[in-house]
Amino acid sequence: MVPGHAATLRWALAEAFDDPSLEVAFPLDGAWVDAHGRPLALPPAGNGRSVSRVHDSGRTVAAIVYDAALDARPELVQAGVAMARVVLDNQRLAAEAAASLAEVRRSRARIATSAERERRRIERDLHDGAQQRLVALRIELELAEELVLRDPQRGALRLRELEQEVQDALDELRTLAHGVYPPLLGERGLRDALQAATARSTIPVKLEARDVERYPPEIESAVYFCVLEALQNVLKHAADTRHTLVRLDGSVAGELLFSVHDDGAGAPGGVIRAGAGITNMRDRLAAVGGHLAVRSSLGAGTVVRGRLPTVRVPDLS
Repeated sequence: MVPGHAATLRWALAEAFDDPSLEVAFPLDGAWVDAHGRPLALPPAGNGRSVSRVHDSGRTVAAIVYDAALDARPELVQAGVAMARVVLDNQRLAAEAAASLAEVRRSRARIATSAERERRRIERDLHDGAQQRLVALRIELELAEELVLRDPQRGALRLRELEQEVQDALDELRTLAHGVYPPLLGERGLRDALQAATARSTIPVKLEARDVERYPPEIESAVYFCVLEALQNVLKHAADTRHTLVRLDGSVAGELLFSVHDDGAGAPGGVIRAGAGITNMRDRLAAVGGHLAVRSSLGAGTVVRGRLPTVRVPDLS
C-alpha cells in the first residue's frame, strides 16, 4: 500500500477506535511493517494489546494492533476491520487500474514508434524504388512520344513495351501499400478482407465468421492485422500444420472475439515466448481496449485468442 494512504488509514482507525496508540501493520517478505514501512513486531497475547487481522480473498493483507480494552466492543473492532478491508481493496483496484492505464500508454507509444518507423521505410522505398521507376518511365514515355512522331510503327511498338513497365510500377506500389490499410477492409469489412487474405495464404486456412458486422476502423484494423500476424507465426513456427482455423465472433453484445487455431506440434510445456509478433498483437489490442491470450499444448497446436470492445476507447494520452 502507498505509505501516504497507509498513514491515512491508521489515522482514521485510531480516530474511530479512540486509540491514539493504534497501529496498522502490513505483511512484507514474511515480516510486518508499519504505515511508514518500518519493521513492526505484532505483540504477543496478554500484554494489553490485541491484534485483528484483515483478510481479503483468503490472504492476510493487514493487521490492526489496538488497546485490548476495546475487545469488550467487538462490533467496533469488526467495523474497523471491515473499513480497513474496503480501503485496502479500493487501493488495490486503483493500483491495478493505474497499472493497466500505464500499460495502455506504453502500448500506444510502441505502436506510434513502430508506425513512424514503418512510415519512414515506406518513404525510403518510395523514393529509392517506385519514384525512381516512375521518373524513368516518364522519360521513356517522352522519348516514345517523339518516336511516334518520327516513326509511328516503331513508336506504337515501344508504347506496348512500356505497358509492362507501367504494370510493374503499379505492382511495386501495391507491394509497398500492402500492410498499410487494405482497401477491401475499408470498403467491405473484416469478413471479406480476411477471406481474401486467407485465400492468398500458403498454408490451408478456414475462416468462420458469426454475426460479424462493420466496426470502427481502428477495431477492424486491429483484428485484421492481429489475425495476419498470427497466421505469419503459424507459417514461421508451425511448419507441420495441416489445418488452421480462423474464427470471428460478433455475437457477444459490445464485444468482438477472434481466434487463430493451428494443429501444429505446439510448444513444449505450453510455454510461448513473447516475441515481436505476440508483442505487436498485444499492443494493437491494448490500444483499443482489448486483450490477447495465447495457449499452446504439445501435440495439440497453438491458439491465439483476442477480445476487444466494439466501441471506441477514449484517448488516454
